[in-house]
Amino acid sequence: MSPVPQSEMLDELAVDVMDLQSQMADESNKSKHKQMIKKMIDKNFTSKKYQPIPEFEKGLDWFNVTQPLTWKEHLTGSIVVVDFWTYCCINCLHILPQLHKIEKKFKPSDGLLILGCHSAKFTNEKSSENVKAAILRHDISHPVVNDLNNETWNKLNIQCWPTLLFLSPSGCPFYLVMGEGRIEEIEMVLNIALDYYRDAQVLAPRNIPLKPAALPSNPFELKFPSKIQCSNYDSSDTSEPLYAFSDSGNHRIIIFNTNGNVVHQIGQCGVAGSDDGNFTEAKFNCPQGVAWLDKKTLFVADTENHLIRMIILEQRKVQTIIGNKNQGTDFNGGQLPLQQAISSPWDLVVYKTKNLDMSFHEDDTQVPQKVVVIIAMAGLHQIWGYYMEQTIWWRYQVQNANTAVAIAGNGEERNRNNDYPKHASFAQPSGLCLLRNSHELFIADSESSSIRKMSLESGKVSAVVGASNNPMNLFAYGDVDGQKYTARLQHPLGLAHHPSEHSVFVADTFNNKIKKVNVQVDSIQTMRIVDDETNEVFKFNEPADLCMTPDGTNLLVLNTNSHEIIKVNLSTLRSTQFHLKWPAQKIHNAQGLPPSIPIVVVPNGRVFKKGSNTFNLSIALNLHEGVKLTPDAPQKIQPFLFRGWRLDSFESQKLLFEGRSNVAVKIPPGTTDGDVTLHFILLLCDEKDSSCFRKEFGVKIALKFVSSSDPISPEPVFIGVTKSEILIR
Repeated sequence: MSPVPQSEMLDELAVDVMDLQSQMADESNKSKHKQMIKKMIDKNFTSKKYQPIPEFEKGLDWFNVTQPLTWKEHLTGSIVVVDFWTYCCINCLHILPQLHKIEKKFKPSDGLLILGCHSAKFTNEKSSENVKAAILRHDISHPVVNDLNNETWNKLNIQCWPTLLFLSPSGCPFYLVMGEGRIEEIEMVLNIALDYYRDAQVLAPRNIPLKPAALPSNPFELKFPSKIQCSNYDSSDTSEPLYAFSDSGNHRIIIFNTNGNVVHQIGQCGVAGSDDGNFTEAKFNCPQGVAWLDKKTLFVADTENHLIRMIILEQRKVQTIIGNKNQGTDFNGGQLPLQQAISSPWDLVVYKTKNLDMSFHEDDTQVPQKVVVIIAMAGLHQIWGYYMEQTIWWRYQVQNANTAVAIAGNGEERNRNNDYPKHASFAQPSGLCLLRNSHELFIADSESSSIRKMSLESGKVSAVVGASNNPMNLFAYGDVDGQKYTARLQHPLGLAHHPSEHSVFVADTFNNKIKKVNVQVDSIQTMRIVDDETNEVFKFNEPADLCMTPDGTNLLVLNTNSHEIIKVNLSTLRSTQFHLKWPAQKIHNAQGLPPSIPIVVVPNGRVFKKGSNTFNLSIALNLHEGVKLTPDAPQKIQPFLFRGWRLDSFESQKLLFEGRSNVAVKIPPGTTDGDVTLHFILLLCDEKDSSCFRKEFGVKIALKFVSSSDPISPEPVFIGVTKSEILIR
């Protein structure tokens, strides 16, 4: 048999797999499923029907490895599953937890390697820096190649995101999975394939030069902040506002006041999970949208847990209100909320409405308002509503209390508008904002690169700006100001309403810009925002969301891939970085140190006897939990006195690579009571050298000098360093 040409072999393989899946659907016996899969693997292996895939192009950027991988040197001898993905795609993101599960079960040394081939949809996704940020954000540890111009995608005629291509130890395709949600089938195929190729004596894994990237979590720094909302969304509310935002990469929610003082940190920094409990016990997993019910209650779209959580500030409590922790495929809803599986909720808003029944009167102030939490269900391409009490909404539909249901979108990934909300289609809705006076919901429909709106009185879904009038075309993107379908955006994620100007601000994420929609004429225009320091146009880095201050003077923009908040003055369109102020007992800024690094205070300080000699402050540095100093890397401890004096620093030759170092800071004679702050810059690795990371922090020690006649020998300051903590005594 002649091998199938490269350009046709995946088409033919897809037909073979679909035929196999059809046979398995007609047969409920799992053991027979295994026999069918093994027969297909054997047929492809013995007939040599499919030839090896080509090597990846030279010169491409690789991640999580120390050198580019080739079939000749690294991949031959292993089963390789190539994940063709693009980081904007919600379906691709749904695959990642499944791949994590497989990687925990099978190691490269077992003969199985996951390899990501990033094949961009949007222009912005071609950037290797942006691909690297996505890898860090989603904790991807397997090798990834940035297929810059989709050369491999085109050569193999890949048709959709995500696609998993299974390759034999000789690099020949033997199975194909398109789309998500097939984890049982994938695991079955891999188990059978590993046994088959091992028995055939062709499984001979080689050494893979893995070196996963890591961006360590820091309790005093942000990591991919994603969604923000102000508590005072009603202009009549003149009380002190609070701001809540999701610090997604750190798996936590942060609440701060007008002055930037952090008043609550909710969740365990850097630790993903789904636990309910108090603010220090609770865990989130890449949370996105936040929405205030009032100043006592906050809702959170806990995206990768597929949950909606409620934060009760007075009780310092987090509880789950929707979801069963499983990714759902239900396009209707209506089950008990904790049994209702949902899929990647990305944003939410709180809407208050009167019952829209025959007795409805717009000016009837005596009619109580009902609360509806509206959810952008990105994973199902729908808009959902959660009703806290029985509500009669549009078209006199009665919605039961304490239920979550789909209210718009039929679940097809399209850009279809319609007078009937269930006949409309969305493409990964990811941002919401309310125009409360007109009872309209504006939607950032990211995969169609458009802004759309839905009437909250009739359910009608209509276009605002961007995309194509062809509902099937999800590639009508670009960067063009204009009206309706003449405008072009690129994967917008965030929205904020300016009620007095009849406008909506847009975080046009992949264009790295902030734009403004005139909602009266459905047009959009780029805002020329100038950096207040450089006087040049500010360069955003995938801004994901924004909100307006209640006085209408400023925008707060989450500049996500730069891990920062930017404040934009709406009168001058000048920008500055907005600095959060962490609780005083946890962080202090010391003169001479960079203002952004965390400072840990040593309890009680150290006491010395007054005198004219130089004082030695002993420091014992200990590395724990498999952490060690990176060999040959420049390590540094730089001491500063409270007056800003810089003392002698300690370079790498003073630090022992065994993980323990004892050094003495020489305090000059004549020093009076005050502080010394040690600025640590450590380059660390885990014990297997599988990941390396930078640890920068300060340690502040109060010095006191007494006249006691007794000799004083202050004990050393013990500093313990782990991947996630700085331990002091």
